[in-house]
Amino acid sequence: GFLVGALLPASTFFGAPDQASVGGVATVVNGSYTLAGWLRNIAFSSFFGLLGSGAGFLFWLLVRRRPSPKGLDKQGPKHETRRAFIIWFMALGLICGAVIIPYATADRSCHNPLRGGGDGISPVATFRLKVQRSDWLDVAAELNDFAQEFDWSVRSDVRPEAKYPWFQISLCQEPGLNIFIGRYFNDGTLRFSVYDPEHVNIWQRSFGRLYQRIEARWPGRTGFKDLKQQPIEVPTWAQTPNE
Repeated sequence: GFLVGALLPASTFFGAPDQASVGGVATVVNGSYTLAGWLRNIAFSSFFGLLGSGAGFLFWLLVRRRPSPKGLDKQGPKHETRRAFIIWFMALGLICGAVIIPYATADRSCHNPLRGGGDGISPVATFRLKVQRSDWLDVAAELNDFAQEFDWSVRSDVRPEAKYPWFQISLCQEPGLNIFIGRYFNDGTLRFSVYDPEHVNIWQRSFGRLYQRIEARWPGRTGFKDLKQQPIEVPTWAQTPNE
């Protein structure tokens, strides 16, 4: 039962994003789990393993304590039927809990571009901003100002610390447009990525406006690259007048 329950979230051990944090604690840095990340994965899998163990124990208890025909004559069939029903109900509840909890606790806000399902999603456009860690708080403040001015929802986790430098900011608007800014390079460079999971095709105006705002604040520090990581010219969407 423990193995069956633990296998439900076991995929967390076989892949990791470039960066991740939970509750302000870094769990993945440069694609590798930190100690906190491994402890969280172990605790997460163990929790479901315990649910599976509980269901397995109740099933074993039901089978082991199933009365013989002689025992039924002494204890009464109604008593045994009631007890069996309770044990089966508890076991079924534990199994359902192990299956339902991941879906019930999933992030269904526009900050999750995979809320509609799927295993992965690629950005429709990106650009980079080459700054130092000392500039990160200024970038975060600029993004917060942009979000307030144009009514974007914000989730921010920025820590320009020397040991575990961290930069993750998510901006989103319904019906699902998402802009994610994260640190992907050791020199402090930030990557701005826009996701359009609903295919509403309105990202050019918003992302172009954000690009021009960042370029105006840090002139000459932005850039674009193709899939082969070769520099390219400023795309058309980034040349839209900032209105």
